[in-house]
Amino acid sequence: MLRANLVTISTTCTQLVECLPILTHEEGNEEDLKVDGDDAYDAWRYGLKSMLGGAAKPVGVQIEEKSDAWKKDVRLVDPTPEMIWRMSLHMEMTPS
Repeated sequence: MLRANLVTISTTCTQLVECLPILTHEEGNEEDLKVDGDDAYDAWRYGLKSMLGGAAKPVGVQIEEKSDAWKKDVRLVDPTPEMIWRMSLHMEMTPS
């Protein structure tokens, strides 16, 4: 997010600014940035994550989950009603 200029750190956050250059991590594990004195980074990261919230599930996954629940309630012989239902769900859930 920093590289993409999606977030800015104020120069008044001196502890955070001081600890960022010395953070280390294991290759392939970007979440594991550890060093003595990284508390300011941990606090910033947790605060940022809580502000962003969780990512929404893709529409296809949401439809599959709803479809599985719907199939439990309806006994289908012909798949046409399910396809019509899926198309209407997709239209409702996809922004125009």
